[in-house]
Amino acid sequence: ARLQYGEAYRAVREKVAAFLNVEADEIALTRGATEALQALIGGYNKLKKGDTVLYADLDYSEMKTAMRWLEERRGVKAVKLTFPEPTKNEPLTEAQILSFYEKAFDSNPATKLLLLTHLNNWTGLIIPVAKIAKMAKARGIDVILDAAHSVGQVDMKIKDLGCPFVGVNLHKWVGAPIGCGVLYISKQKIADIDTYMAKSPGS
Repeated sequence: ARLQYGEAYRAVREKVAAFLNVEADEIALTRGATEALQALIGGYNKLKKGDTVLYADLDYSEMKTAMRWLEERRGVKAVKLTFPEPTKNEPLTEAQILSFYEKAFDSNPATKLLLLTHLNNWTGLIIPVAKIAKMAKARGIDVILDAAHSVGQVDMKIKDLGCPFVGVNLHKWVGAPIGCGVLYISKQKIADIDTYMAKSPGS
């Protein structure tokens, strides 16, 4: 296994990249979206003491924990947003969701990082990620996207969503064996995520 792992990994990564319509050197294979998103959240190195990070009450529990952990790790303020409740017969509209995030940005001007969940595992809500990400980018806010449940269920291309950092599950709706996920970082943003126990030059 040790002799064949490198070649096998690269072959699988190429295949997964083609499936996701991204470059192979923009992804790493993980044991699931949780591991991918924890690596992205914990490794995001553009935060400074006093910055704000935003997440929502509907986000996945482990991701909310990771965002709150940034308070200790990075000295930032983690703010939990409470999604508006839909009425009995009418779901939230796109306009209401966009207004919700616009107000959140206005109320938290020091925000530098936003966690979004594309397709919510609690409610099935699909949010207009590309439009929210565009609003965030205009304010200098980076977005980490939880796409654990959307890949395989939603017709989309990751690059079209405008999120530089994405965590994906392959063992949910794609049908891969349990313990398969993907970490995506756009090429322009690779330096914004800390490397993990990388070898130093000449070691």
